[in-house]
Amino acid sequence: MRRADGAGSALRGRVRFGGEQRVWIFTLLLAAVALALTVRYVAPLTLPGDHLQIPFWVFVPIFLVTELLVVHLYFGRSAHALSFSETPLVVGFVFLHPLGLIAARLLGSFAALTLKVRVPPMKLGFNLAVGWLETVVGLLVWHAVVGTADPLGPRGWIAALLAVIAADALSTLAFVVVLSLHEGSLQRETLDGLFVAGLRTAFTNASFGVIVATVIAVDWRGVWALAAVAVTLVLAYRAYDQLKRSHTQMEQVHAFGRAVEACADAEAVVDVLLEHSAHLLRAELVEVRLADGAEGPERRRRREDRVQVSGAPSADGPGLTTPVHLAASDSATADALATAWPGHDEALGVPLRGDDGQIVGELWAVDRLDDVSNFETADLRLLETLANQAAVAFQNRRLVDELRRQGAATLHQARHDDLTDLPNRAHFQERMREALADGGRAAVLLLDLDRFKEVNDTLGHHAGDQLLRQVAERLRACTPDCAVVARFGGDEYAVLAPGHGDEASARVVANQVLGAFEVPFRIDEVSLEVAVSVGLVLAPDHGDQPEVLVQRADVAMYQAKEHRTGVEVYAHERDPYSPRRLAMMNDLRGAIEAAALDVHYQPLVDLLTGGIRGLEALVRWEHPRHGPISPDEFIPLAEQTGLILPLTEAVLRAALQQCRAWHARNARVVMAVNVSARSLLDVDFPDLVERLLHESRMPAEVLTLEITETAMLLDSLRTKEILERLSGMGVKLAIDDFGTGFSSLARLKNLPVDELKIDRSFVSNMMVNADDRAIVQSTIDLGRNLGLLVVAEGVEDEETMRRLATLGCHVGQGYWFSRPLAAADLERWFRHTGAYLAV
Repeated sequence: MRRADGAGSALRGRVRFGGEQRVWIFTLLLAAVALALTVRYVAPLTLPGDHLQIPFWVFVPIFLVTELLVVHLYFGRSAHALSFSETPLVVGFVFLHPLGLIAARLLGSFAALTLKVRVPPMKLGFNLAVGWLETVVGLLVWHAVVGTADPLGPRGWIAALLAVIAADALSTLAFVVVLSLHEGSLQRETLDGLFVAGLRTAFTNASFGVIVATVIAVDWRGVWALAAVAVTLVLAYRAYDQLKRSHTQMEQVHAFGRAVEACADAEAVVDVLLEHSAHLLRAELVEVRLADGAEGPERRRRREDRVQVSGAPSADGPGLTTPVHLAASDSATADALATAWPGHDEALGVPLRGDDGQIVGELWAVDRLDDVSNFETADLRLLETLANQAAVAFQNRRLVDELRRQGAATLHQARHDDLTDLPNRAHFQERMREALADGGRAAVLLLDLDRFKEVNDTLGHHAGDQLLRQVAERLRACTPDCAVVARFGGDEYAVLAPGHGDEASARVVANQVLGAFEVPFRIDEVSLEVAVSVGLVLAPDHGDQPEVLVQRADVAMYQAKEHRTGVEVYAHERDPYSPRRLAMMNDLRGAIEAAALDVHYQPLVDLLTGGIRGLEALVRWEHPRHGPISPDEFIPLAEQTGLILPLTEAVLRAALQQCRAWHARNARVVMAVNVSARSLLDVDFPDLVERLLHESRMPAEVLTLEITETAMLLDSLRTKEILERLSGMGVKLAIDDFGTGFSSLARLKNLPVDELKIDRSFVSNMMVNADDRAIVQSTIDLGRNLGLLVVAEGVEDEETMRRLATLGCHVGQGYWFSRPLAAADLERWFRHTGAYLAV
């Protein structure tokens, strides 16, 4: 059943579509139609078949329970309830006399509605009329379809489904009439949501009703088990719905914080506070009362979707010092509510308190828009959170105004650049602190003009000053309204873009800055083309302190200048001054020396037989303070700091020793290990491999070294010599990540390579991307034609595995088979899966 559990204030007396009379007329019309159909068509009906006839009073409490266990959907100012009364309705078709079913439905619905504390007579009458009419329609449809057939046969199930759909469509239509009159208009998405949700519920309830009826006919004692299952599922869904709404609310609170940070003045803060408070608390009215001395109106309120402003202060001025919850149903606060908010049911009030504890005003939320819920303690905490974030903006505005009154000109001069009138470095960092307060997200851009000194040397400092002023004007014009543009001195500028804390939106701002320099500057009739280098950092991803962010933006800017890329995003692994990078380098060196790195192993599976062709050794680092460190972070660090050679040695030693342990237990595995480009340029690397093989007492044939195609071609003569030495020892060589580099097939065919490994970026998308599929197939064909073993990385589902086998790929590797596992875990995986060695 579809209940008008809140045509909100419209059914609570503050109607929006012509007063109570028109609502009652519509309700009486529904009841009259239901009565006429009952007398004319339902009364003569009898129960089909010879099934048990249950007394109608048994169903009254059942309808009561199903009406109370509802799921609420919210649309605009209204709350819409989906109940599960269709299930006993279907059972009643089979076991109750039609008139008894109508009586049980009405009595159960009446009891459920009167148990609610805020159900006005108008809504009670409307819901009972709709329930009566949809029961009548359901009975007529069910009897018409069933006829003389078995009500519990296939025809009975179809009849139940059609009857419930018809009844649900009728109640939906009645609800839409009331809802559209109340809302003024309904969006298409709202209507779709109503009908789709109702149809899904109707189908489920009708099906469950047929099951219940069948169980009753066979053995009525099974109904208790079904009832327990149904109640458990409903309660679980309601818990899930509550969790989902809490998550959505959290995201909306973050959005409010970003919106407040972007506000330029107190008036904008008020508008944002009113809008978000009304939306988050589903309040009929919200009001901000400012303390004496605040600029702007003393009171500003939002009632439903209209903002009202009044210049008159409140009766006694803001006086709240602690949050309060006033409710008419609470005798302790009812008088205070009647005095402060006459004619309302409940109100929440919190002080607007600055970060120094000073109260700058009050924030009130009054009455829910729907009738199905009241304000709770969580709502009061939410309102207090919104008020605390907004109050800081008010307090900062007061402070700035006071400073202006004491010496506006001096203050401006101290905080701005004389030449361009842009904020200076100190003011910029102050604005950064404001934007980053409470975890705010922002982008910071530091930019430097390329070859500015040539302008001064060639045209003079006067022309240089003109250029700097024009640059300032262009930066103001091309950046978002909420952005702060500053000049740090010389030809160095900075931009703060609050709310652009993700890389995608920050790059949009950076590209707008670059675009502003595409048009030549005009200086003393001379046209100058000026290029710029931009360093980009994201807060808090790259830091949460202004000084740190500016320093890191400076690192990124010089990288952009050095590489001539225009824009560079800060990356700590490329920052020679990064404290984390320096600490991580020392920790990595210590971990290598202490043999504290772990080696995990991932199976290489024969796609034809399903057997294990070998294992790839993959290094893992569990940092004692930072937890697991991604190989994507510490391996580049090792390559850049010279630690890659001892790291490679440690992994090779561990892998070969583990391989020796398995061979001693007759597990004849072969082992693959990744080798960096630095190793291929080290003439002593083959000697290291030979020594480690000797230490582990393992033949060279058990070892495969995986080398990227780009690394193979760095220094072709030296690389070829080292590869030939390794191959001559019996070590197998594989080209890793094939297809991602810039291979020369003429060179590759002359290298002593045994395997090709197709990069996971092609394999993982091959089932949905025709280009990737073509690359995979051509690589497989190339490898087979050259007599090489072809291995596909990134196999993550059965469909991909089967397609690779069909294309002729020899070996697969990926999460579909197994994640990389520690040696002990891998042995358990072998025992659990029954995997066997194919070599």
